[in-house]
Amino acid sequence: MHAKLVERGAKATIAVLCIAVAAAGALGFAGGCVFAAALGKGGRNTQMYRFAGDMSLDFGIDISRYQFADLDLGRAIEGGGVQFIVMRAAISSYENADASCERFYRIAKEKGIPRGVYTFLRADGDPAEEAEYFLRHVSGYIGDAILVVDYEGGLGAASLGPEKGVEHLKTVVAYIEKESGVRPVIYCNYVHGYLGHNLAAHFPDHKFWVANYNEPAGSLLAGNIVMHQYTDRGSERSREFYNGDLDLNTSSLTVEEWRALAEKAE
Repeated sequence: MHAKLVERGAKATIAVLCIAVAAAGALGFAGGCVFAAALGKGGRNTQMYRFAGDMSLDFGIDISRYQFADLDLGRAIEGGGVQFIVMRAAISSYENADASCERFYRIAKEKGIPRGVYTFLRADGDPAEEAEYFLRHVSGYIGDAILVVDYEGGLGAASLGPEKGVEHLKTVVAYIEKESGVRPVIYCNYVHGYLGHNLAAHFPDHKFWVANYNEPAGSLLAGNIVMHQYTDRGSERSREFYNGDLDLNTSSLTVEEWRALAEKAE
């Protein structure tokens, strides 16, 4: 991916559990970690995070089947400092769901890392079918992970242009929101998508994850842009746990804000 589930506030019950160092060690963590647990109204899904709710999420990766064979995700989290992970779950509705997602997701949840899942929208895809296909494959993650729609060029829906492309995206987003109750995050190229297709005006109530490799990490985080993919080549830091190209991201979100994005919208 060169670019890539909320009843808010008082409607959610938030519990912060303090774990003693010895107990944390027994669970396989290096030190005494703090877990933030959130149970949405109705208890459909429970999020367990190893971080305090007000902690900023500064370093994350997005991954797919291309990293399936060689990425030791547990090592990336425990030793590499990865704080959040977004995994590809689907490609339009014309290919099989990404088989790596289930394994990666299980590890991310076991380790207590904020997580997300995404679908790649294709220019030749039927938007309603794409949305239905995505929700079917992430049904077990809704309420637990943020949902992301990947809107980009090349074979992607953004290549349809600012009119047809945006209509395609609107159909997918509306379907996801209606059927899941979750407001998805929109991933796009900063120049060609966010600016070029004027997405902020079309989706004023949504959060964006933008890709731009020419600007310093985090420099685009402002307003509704809450995640910045700043390289697709990895870094010296990421090569401590993965020897290859890797999408790296930073975020302005806290753990609690991430949790809220995964819940049903009001």
